[in-house]
Amino acid sequence: SIDLVAGVAVESSSNFNFTGNKLNATGNLRAGYYPTLDALLIVKSDNVNVIGNQIYEQDSVSKKDDTNYLYAVDIYRCNNIKICSNKIELNSNGGKLTVNGTGAAYGIQLTGPHTGVVICNNNITTANNGPNLGIYSQNTQGATNLTIYGNRINVTGKAGNNPWALVSGMELQDTYATVYGNIIRVNNTAGYHAGYCAYGISYSQSTPLNHYYNIHDNNVTVYNGDYAVFLIDNDFVTGKVINNTLIAYKDSGNNTGDNAVNPLNPINVDVLNNH
Repeated sequence: SIDLVAGVAVESSSNFNFTGNKLNATGNLRAGYYPTLDALLIVKSDNVNVIGNQIYEQDSVSKKDDTNYLYAVDIYRCNNIKICSNKIELNSNGGKLTVNGTGAAYGIQLTGPHTGVVICNNNITTANNGPNLGIYSQNTQGATNLTIYGNRINVTGKAGNNPWALVSGMELQDTYATVYGNIIRVNNTAGYHAGYCAYGISYSQSTPLNHYYNIHDNNVTVYNGDYAVFLIDNDFVTGKVINNTLIAYKDSGNNTGDNAVNPLNPINVDVLNNH
């Protein structure tokens, strides 16, 4: 009942394997207030493997400044799911930079509660003209626990100064997240403006409960943004950001290393040995 249009939709099918497929989903008709398309949708299915697929999604009808919502891999309430070694590409002319951003083009989206989720060794490319994320995981429906490693992520979109006008390699609104060994490139095509929400790894949209992050040994580059890693600075956020290669390109005075983590390093997060 969440998203009604999908190339492949699976519900209540634990121990399901989606492996070695080529899935190509194209949107060619717009209807309703929230025109939405999933390539692969999986709901309430535990112990699932999504491995070794080529997943392509494109919108051939939306134009620049049209609002559309595109998700290549869309996961709801799935424990112990592995999303690994896939090639995921998502392209659209849609999306719009407004005060809070409208539209979406997300390579992988997950909504909890979930535990034991692994996202590894994928090649994710996604591009549009509005808010855009390579990976998006949220704990608004319940606690989440996931591990993300070895992915190559390229994201192109338009960021603004509102957290919902967000362009990021991964936005992780999780209870517990381990992130390592990823190569992330983010291009904010709105150009550089101080305070615009363009990041490589982020938790920038506030959600309930505590949040712990173990972010290490990633290589992150952000074009037209202040920070490579951004974590909300409050008592509910803890963890560490260590041994990463971080750079955020600004008009001048690029931020690198520890300085590429949001200012006044999050008070309960250790920020060490980034370069």
